[in-house]
Amino acid sequence: MKKIILTESDVTKIIQKSIEKQLNEDKFTLEVDEGVDENENGVISKDELHKHFDLDDDGQVTPDEYDDHIDYHVKKITSEVKKIISKLS
Repeated sequence: MKKIILTESDVTKIIQKSIEKQLNEDKFTLEVDEGVDENENGVISKDELHKHFDLDDDGQVTPDEYDDHIDYHVKKITSEVKKIISKLS
């Protein structure tokens, strides 16, 4: 078996091209949080955004709530990316 040496940049480009190809073929989508735009006018107001991040509905958004919410989205996106990568294998 022949060894091939790739730089991190090369590997990144290969993965990116594979994912782009798969995305174009299968039309993968990532869902946006439902209910953020409560009045469905296509704009998220300050109040809607505040309510979205106020996880315990106490009228305040703490740094922990913000972090928890961002972590939720990171985990959700990571899960979706793993599904896409598994389909590439």
